[in-house]
Amino acid sequence: ALSLPTVFFTTAPRFQAIVASPAGEPDARAVTSRIAASVGGRGGGTPQLAQVGSKEPLRFSEDEVMAAILQALEGR
Repeated sequence: ALSLPTVFFTTAPRFQAIVASPAGEPDARAVTSRIAASVGGRGGGTPQLAQVGSKEPLRFSEDEVMAAILQALEGR
């Protein structure tokens, strides 16, 4: 059975994203690391479940965050 990763995120009052990858592929930690490299924040977790977030308000639009998440899921 195919198991696709799922990402939940919010931009207000501060940025937070959770990546769930039940099969561990892609590695949720790698995805959150790529998201953090694009929009900022820190996080961690396991290959199956990881989170990233910022303490300060985000200076990116919701569309920019969505684009960063999609790129991170593609491995870029």
